[in-house]
Amino acid sequence: MGTLASNDSYITYPLVADARDLMQKCFDYMATQFPGWEPSEGQLDTAILEAVSSEAADIASLTTQVPKSIFRYFGSTLMGITPQDATYATATSTWYMINTNGYIIPDGTQVTIVDDAGNLVPFVTLGDVQISAGSSNTATGGVTLVAVEAGVDSSGVGNPSDNVQLLDILPFVDHITLTTTSAGGLDAESDDDYLTRLSVELQLIAPRPIMARDFAIMARNADPVIQRATCIDGYNTADSTSNNQRMVTVVALDSTGAGVSSGVRTEIQNYLAGYREVNFVVNVGTPTFTNVDVTTNVLMVKGYSLNDVQYRVQTAIQNFLAPTTWGIDPSDDPNDPISWNNTTVVSYLELAAAISSVPGVAYVISLAIGLAGGAQSSADKTLTGYAPVPHVGTVVVNVSLS
Repeated sequence: MGTLASNDSYITYPLVADARDLMQKCFDYMATQFPGWEPSEGQLDTAILEAVSSEAADIASLTTQVPKSIFRYFGSTLMGITPQDATYATATSTWYMINTNGYIIPDGTQVTIVDDAGNLVPFVTLGDVQISAGSSNTATGGVTLVAVEAGVDSSGVGNPSDNVQLLDILPFVDHITLTTTSAGGLDAESDDDYLTRLSVELQLIAPRPIMARDFAIMARNADPVIQRATCIDGYNTADSTSNNQRMVTVVALDSTGAGVSSGVRTEIQNYLAGYREVNFVVNVGTPTFTNVDVTTNVLMVKGYSLNDVQYRVQTAIQNFLAPTTWGIDPSDDPNDPISWNNTTVVSYLELAAAISSVPGVAYVISLAIGLAGGAQSSADKTLTGYAPVPHVGTVVVNVSLS
């Protein structure tokens, strides 16, 4: 892959992409391996080398474009520096009718404007334009024209008072005059221009956390033991208050779903302190773990094994409450280690849905949830702590036959 050189240019591999040069290399190689060999038109070996050289040249040509495509994707997707798309030129015009009966000029009506070279450049109207009864023309410049083709070539076309040629059949239109010269058309940013701009903008980007999620993402850089982190915006661990200005609390878990050690928390504190804004307070807290007890009764579909369904349901409950995946939104990538939404409620309906999706389960007859050995009920349960994480407590699964 290409890279950024010291002179702000992108290095590309010096691949040979000319079929004739590649074919000559093949001929030289054959002559070296088989003394006295010479290429001859009509011979099978020569024809094969010619065909292979042509294919290799096409592949080499495509390969030379890969580095630019990679950096373009990197800049637009990961860095949010979007390449500039082509834009369409616009102009304004005034339309004159044959009488005062009142008409509507339809959206997308096709016209042409003559450029300085005498070429007809196609435009279309933007939006429906109504001419009220009693009026024989639109407002001056009341009809906007948009170029059919995007790009700079559609800019600078026509002059005020020039006639515009109507392509669509609108018998009620007498003539059209241009009010302004077309402007605003730009070509799409080329790879070379975009990469030049990207290299400049990347030098201006500093790794500084701004949003709460930024702190959670950057916290993972403090120590490789950190698997996931979440950030509570405005929370103060010293007095358990919320909505504090310029303050966040970061909480991290390791790969087993356990809270990180005090030493790692210190590393997070020191690391983020080096990047935070001035007078911004970063707290590093600990998660609160709570055992969640579950009792459920499900109806089994005929043809399944009772023990197998019971085991699958228990596994589904354990997966739902697993600390390693708690707080991952269904729309998020489950393999994304950064993803940890600070979820404080064990949802009764979501747990029921997880159980219902188990193969062999017809439906959930009953479900009850409790915390830390407390009373169970068919309702959501709010976990304790500012960064709560569940642990699987006592799970009872009863399977009824259909």
